[in-house]
Amino acid sequence: LGPIYRFNHYDIGSNKVESADIRRGWRELGKNHYDQAINSFKLALRKNPESAEAYNGLASFWEYKKDYDKAIKYLSKAIEIEHRVKYKAGYFYLRALMWMEKSDFDRAIEDYTNAIQNDPTLFYAYVNRAHCDRKIGKLQAALADYDKALELAPKHTIAYEKAFGGRKDLLVEI
Repeated sequence: LGPIYRFNHYDIGSNKVESADIRRGWRELGKNHYDQAINSFKLALRKNPESAEAYNGLASFWEYKKDYDKAIKYLSKAIEIEHRVKYKAGYFYLRALMWMEKSDFDRAIEDYTNAIQNDPTLFYAYVNRAHCDRKIGKLQAALADYDKALELAPKHTIAYEKAFGGRKDLLVEI
């Protein structure tokens, strides 16, 4: 399963019945039981058409199937619905990953920027935005984002390695 599944950090909210469906959907997705997962997320949406978490689950399924356009569609709906700032940041981050998969680095940068505006501590957004900036030749912007990621997560091993490695490689390019 891809980054949407791994990144999933929702706090299942107010509706206990809907929450059970969403939990079941993620559980089934993790077991590669795709039909059951899709049915659980769709059931959650029938109960609450404003469930950003259920749209996120559907996006994860389509990401796994490598249908990034459908994943983007469902993440866009989650972004439209979501009012909790940190969660909205996460959905922007995930949609940016889908744009990266499609090599649409300008849109990815836009979504990483929106993620950062909603949650300035989301250090992975800085790392990935830096990667996108490098792809389109904005080397100084990339360097600034690598530096910010290192500042935010000096003890987070994976983020540090990605940011430090990216920064080191970038300095060779500059």
